[in-house]
Amino acid sequence: VKTLISERFFQNPSVQASVFNLLVPEQLNQISEHQANVFSLWLSYSQEKFTLNSELLFKACISPDERIHSKALKHATRIGLDLNFSLALVESKFPTSIVEGEKFFRSLKSESKDLDVSILSLCDSSQESVQLLGLELLERHKKALNFSKLLLQLSENRHQAVRKYVAEKANLVK
Repeated sequence: VKTLISERFFQNPSVQASVFNLLVPEQLNQISEHQANVFSLWLSYSQEKFTLNSELLFKACISPDERIHSKALKHATRIGLDLNFSLALVESKFPTSIVEGEKFFRSLKSESKDLDVSILSLCDSSQESVQLLGLELLERHKKALNFSKLLLQLSENRHQAVRKYVAEKANLVK
């Protein structure tokens, strides 16, 4: 039956367009091999539904199913990650997605226009591991940034790891 459905709906070009235009999966967890294959076809066919920062792409990127998240993460990196999507990935608590998000932030150059905003966004996360990534970037690029201005902005941060960092750096400046 699955083979027949696949042949008639998902591999039939005249019907495929209608099916993929209407298809929006409710869940991307615990899916069968057949469902993963359909998802792969759908991702290939309906890439306009998987735009950067779309909820659908994010759900696919953090799906526990390797067949889903690997294709979704490849698609996301192909269209180009940005600050917001990468921040969501590193906060997702899903290891493969965290790695991709961290790659984005670690690849930022000192001359990147959003470097300071990226650092502040990471440090403002509720997750300590994400805050530490922000502090790592700050430490790596501090000579290229307005370090004292960023320290001043971070002094208003409520998270312990960030407050400790600011206190240590403020004591060195005195």
